[in-house]
Amino acid sequence: MMQDQDQEQEQPDDVVDYEGELDVCNEKLLLSNNNKVELYQTQGFLLQKLNRFEESIISFDNALELDDSVITHQNKGQSLFKLSRYEDALEEYQLCIELDPNDYHSKYMIGLIFNKQSKFSEALTIIDQVIQLNPYDDYLYLEKGISLNNLKQHVQAIECYDKAIEIDPLEPLYYYNKGITYKQMKQYDQCLEMYNKAIELKFQNCDVYYNKGCLLQDLKRYKEAIEAYTGGLQINPNDSSAYHNKGIYLP
Repeated sequence: MMQDQDQEQEQPDDVVDYEGELDVCNEKLLLSNNNKVELYQTQGFLLQKLNRFEESIISFDNALELDDSVITHQNKGQSLFKLSRYEDALEEYQLCIELDPNDYHSKYMIGLIFNKQSKFSEALTIIDQVIQLNPYDDYLYLEKGISLNNLKQHVQAIECYDKAIEIDPLEPLYYYNKGITYKQMKQYDQCLEMYNKAIELKFQNCDVYYNKGCLLQDLKRYKEAIEAYTGGLQINPNDSSAYHNKGIYLP
């Protein structure tokens, strides 16, 4: 989506002083008797940015005591999701839908949670509902593809990844997941092509290099496999599996 020229660009996370902003927010909470809901929401948001998710939940609960709003339930659900407390997060998003039956974001998050819980049929059902509400959201097709892939419906999964790529051809995650499905289909040339495309698009995830290395290893292309493992170790120097596999084939 193009940004209006007069719209202020969001600062990268490593530029924003979230600790400083949190200190200011905490001081305002101590001094003010007004706008408490907004301040608690802001406090929770800043704590999320600092990966202090347990504390952020307390902030959102404080806001909910004053105003039972969809956005606060969504934010609390996000913190619970980050803590892998999927059942608790699911409860928050279901509350959102009770408050607003057209809440697109919460329906999407429920589908995401179902995928995390390996409830792939349930995920597929709700993701299809969300796609009807917004057929141009590429990430929905990724999640649908993940559901289909785990249900062994590989051809349909590829079609979903292709749809996501059609909408956003520069997102490496879609090519990577498409490669995983090709691997399961034993279409190794196509799998390698997708892994390479993800890497070409600067996919900063060691898994794509590790999986590429394993594939090349299976194809007995050991020199290329070592190069792939090395690429992954540059991203995650603590990947013990990559070290192990690389060590096997070093001369």
